[in-house]
Amino acid sequence: MKKLLFTLTFLSHWAFCAQAPVVPSSTSLNEHWATAVKAVGAGHFTEACAPLDGISRQVWDTPLGEKATALLVESYLQAKNPKKALWVAKRFLDSKPASPYRDRVQLVVALLKIQDHNVYAGVEDMLAIREYTKNSNTRTRAKDALLQVLASSLLSSGELQNLLERAGTDKDILSYIHLQLGREYQGENRWKAARHEYGIVVRSNSGTPVATSAQQGLDALDGRGNGSPSVVVLAPLSGDFAEFGNRMVQGVVLAHEEFTERNGKKILLQIIDDRADPVRAIHRIQDVIELDDVVGIIGPMTSQGATVVSAWLSKAHPEITLITPTATDEGIASLGPNIFQLNVPTARLARSIAEYAVNCMGAHDFAILTPVSDYGHIMTDEFSRAVEALGAQVLTVQQYQEGGTDFKTEFNRIRASKLALDNRRRNISKGLDDASAFNPRDRKNYLDDSLISFDAVFIASSDPSDAASMASHVAFNKLGGKLLGSSGWYGRALLADGKHLVDGAHLSVPFAENSDDAGFAKFAKSFSARWDGAQPDKERVSGLSYDGMRIFLEFWLNKGSDNAKAILQKKTIAGVYGTYQFDSAGANAAQHVMTVSKGKFVLSDNCSDK
Repeated sequence: MKKLLFTLTFLSHWAFCAQAPVVPSSTSLNEHWATAVKAVGAGHFTEACAPLDGISRQVWDTPLGEKATALLVESYLQAKNPKKALWVAKRFLDSKPASPYRDRVQLVVALLKIQDHNVYAGVEDMLAIREYTKNSNTRTRAKDALLQVLASSLLSSGELQNLLERAGTDKDILSYIHLQLGREYQGENRWKAARHEYGIVVRSNSGTPVATSAQQGLDALDGRGNGSPSVVVLAPLSGDFAEFGNRMVQGVVLAHEEFTERNGKKILLQIIDDRADPVRAIHRIQDVIELDDVVGIIGPMTSQGATVVSAWLSKAHPEITLITPTATDEGIASLGPNIFQLNVPTARLARSIAEYAVNCMGAHDFAILTPVSDYGHIMTDEFSRAVEALGAQVLTVQQYQEGGTDFKTEFNRIRASKLALDNRRRNISKGLDDASAFNPRDRKNYLDDSLISFDAVFIASSDPSDAASMASHVAFNKLGGKLLGSSGWYGRALLADGKHLVDGAHLSVPFAENSDDAGFAKFAKSFSARWDGAQPDKERVSGLSYDGMRIFLEFWLNKGSDNAKAILQKKTIAGVYGTYQFDSAGANAAQHVMTVSKGKFVLSDNCSDK
């Protein structure tokens, strides 16, 4: 707080500017402009407010009005009236998109953000203003303010690292960022990283005060090692997946805090925004590993990012364990003995329910209803391959749009395809030469009124409510057969919305999950207490991430650099949602089949329906 107050004093150390009266219209605008300029030049911003306000109100849409309004905004800021400065600034920016004074007003808004404790956002804005402004005075003022904010140590190491990507090429600004990064790293016991940052400053600023400060930092670190070990979290904290990334961080932070409190063992937690971009993820992790004593990685969250980072890490640093909590592509864990997947791969779940349907239910003829999505595509392909590998067949695949209400066309196609096959089978059994012969009238009657059945209908839905909706459409459109689903079905919404229509349905799920289990209840209570009453997300991102961090830390504490080998040897580990069962490659293979029975999910791994 002391550092922040210092900056606030710098931004607004002038006397308070009272509410400015409207200057009478008969008063000479030029005289008032001259009065205001003289007052500003003397640093008497209180005196400048009234004439500038009068000009702004009388001639808002003139060049003089624009110039006076911009100076008024600056005067309000310097006169310690931030509310008035922001009010006028917003009106100006809303109505003057092409004003030559726009960058000056935007600079004031950036300074106001800093004054209002939004330091990082304000600094980002000032960096942007420096890049696009054509006014050298505005560029200089932005730079001066930036340097003072950076010197005041108001930004975290993560924020400073992100600013390096936006800082451009200005040597002074870059040097101050590197210097502050060194100081922040030093305070975090990241001594190897601190030496790296101080070294950049010394080499590029020989003989300058900033280089002297950096050298003092290097001297203070003389004889020290790399510093505390670090666990790096790669999560999307901005962009389309930011909500899930924040949930991931919440789970990881909770596990880290519990570990530290329980064991008193110091291990740093570095959280990096990879924006769900594999290229950014690999570049950032390479930089961090070069600078820090990294012992583990949690993430990336997406399958693409996890694949890229794992492929590189397994070759370059097999001593570093990576656990991806949420990635669902198959084969990521097989990239190296130090790579682990907590989420059961989507393809494995599809194969699991296909094998159950053929081997336990005796199904041979299948229909697939699949949403138009990546999830639906993967589930359909894997389910079909598994069915065909077991000698059964998928007779028809019909896509649909999730959230729709009218699927008459889609179901007519499914019914027609099965009716044609049933008719051929009947004709063949009768010994007819023309197996496809069908009276058009009989065909229409069958399509209109008859129940047309498959052995089983697989609905590749990714959402419980959507699965329940499609189950009702199956019944309404007189399509028969056992209903099959996967992890996307699992949720109370399926039971509430599907009611009796989903009774007897079978679905494959990761773990033998039950939200009433003691493990989940304990986690949910701790999660809610730590995050102001929030509940774990239904997508399980927070819980899986919590388990990923917890598993790594527990094995690291006991096994050190051999933790990956120890995890593989352990194989079965209890978690928030059930038990992780790692295969020889490090992928969780704990998939199960559940049946909906009398409005409840019941474990059904033992082929009881055969």
